[in-house]
Amino acid sequence: MIDLDDISLSGAKCLMDKSEDSWLWHSQLGHFHCELLNIMSKDIVVSLPKPIFVKDKLDLLLPGPRFDQIFPHSLSFPTLTTLSLKHLVFGCNDDGCVDPFSTFNMLTTLIIDKCVLVDNAQNLRISSTKLVNLTICVYDFLSGCNPRTADFEIYFGIELYAPTLHTFDFTGGHYIPKLFGSKTALSSIKHVNINLKQTMEDSFWENPSILFNWLVNLVNIESLTITKPALQVLSYAHEDLLKVDFPSLCNLKSLKFNQIIRPPLVTVIDFLLQNSPSAKVDFSSSSLWTRW
Repeated sequence: MIDLDDISLSGAKCLMDKSEDSWLWHSQLGHFHCELLNIMSKDIVVSLPKPIFVKDKLDLLLPGPRFDQIFPHSLSFPTLTTLSLKHLVFGCNDDGCVDPFSTFNMLTTLIIDKCVLVDNAQNLRISSTKLVNLTICVYDFLSGCNPRTADFEIYFGIELYAPTLHTFDFTGGHYIPKLFGSKTALSSIKHVNINLKQTMEDSFWENPSILFNWLVNLVNIESLTITKPALQVLSYAHEDLLKVDFPSLCNLKSLKFNQIIRPPLVTVIDFLLQNSPSAKVDFSSSSLWTRW
């Protein structure tokens, strides 16, 4: 069951006002069986994506990339464990940061799929004390979104302040976001999936150094799954990589690819394995990702 009385809101109105960027729920709804709540959700929430409720889980998505629904700062599900968001907009809170999940105290799984930022925000902060699994799929103008004509930001960095984060799954196209945050959060990540869909020819020139910094900062990776385009991105910086000390991937136990890798990318694999030569290497001809 989901207790809607647990939802913390700044207002006390019964229904959502279309002119407001907050979700206003009926205060007397109490406990509902999830199926009944899903049936009624179209009447409970106005002008927002239809929520899909499961026990301890909430999915919010828009049917297309409209980017006109702002995720409200006042929304709080203290007992929610899984949250999935698609095509939503994140704005700055009162202190000027985009930190939309800090009040989700029990959240363990978070999926952010093609969401954007407004208010000239540069970074999306993910702060959560119990978060274990994080999946991020960034939007890409190669998929139909042109940032030059948009009033929102599809290029933004990711700040991680989640000390229990264990798995990080990233899907992207030509753009790789900068990744930073607390050392505790970055060092807690053990399993990483990097799914790039575009080759270097379609990528930002910064991508090789950004992706390299990911691998440097995520010092305790035990399993790394990576696509061929991601290896190609690293290969463009390969000569520079050979000149620097690479302190990471010392705990690597598994390195997986979605297809057979041939020279010259084999040299990049050797570089990744230099601190864990006994790690298991697995090539799979079948797709390892289904999100795109």
